[in-house]
Amino acid sequence: MDAGDLRDVTAWVEILSVGTATVAVSIMHGLDPNAPDDFASAATVTLNTATNGNAIAGGYSGGTNVALAPYVQFKAVVTVTSGAVTWSATGILRK
Repeated sequence: MDAGDLRDVTAWVEILSVGTATVAVSIMHGLDPNAPDDFASAATVTLNTATNGNAIAGGYSGGTNVALAPYVQFKAVVTVTSGAVTWSATGILRK
């Protein structure tokens, strides 16, 4: 999606139940929307227990304004070693 007007982006992840698994949701940003594999990670939240967490990219962070590239995508990677995982994720875009 075009991120030109966004102030910041948040990825929110919640794991409801988990065997042995890892859920990672990344906020990716890049210059060419037709080349999503070339996007770089701006922030990632990684969880492996029944909990919740978030990652924020862009906006005011660490005492400075952090710009996102013109395009943003969300990428989820779920790795299950044993058992199962029940999870959900939400992306929040702020202008």
